[in-house]
Amino acid sequence: MRISCCIPHCKRTRRHDPDLVVVDGRVLDFGDEWICQKHWSVLPPALRREHVTAKRKVKRLGDMESEIASATVWRRCKDKASEIAFGLS
Repeated sequence: MRISCCIPHCKRTRRHDPDLVVVDGRVLDFGDEWICQKHWSVLPPALRREHVTAKRKVKRLGDMESEIASATVWRRCKDKASEIAFGLS
């Protein structure tokens, strides 16, 4: 199975590699969404670091609060990458 980059109109894909974490008794797959290298590299380094830190925290603690924080940072990454891709920022 292949997944596409989250940025609209981007044709890049990759193989789906499940990145599973158990959070409060349910399974979360970090591998469901992906931003390709072309779009990831234009994000501000501080935002990329924030995402990596939040993802590590979910894997370490496995609680709902850290999952919500990670999802929020991921959404900000996707929004910022889309803005940059479409020349809005």
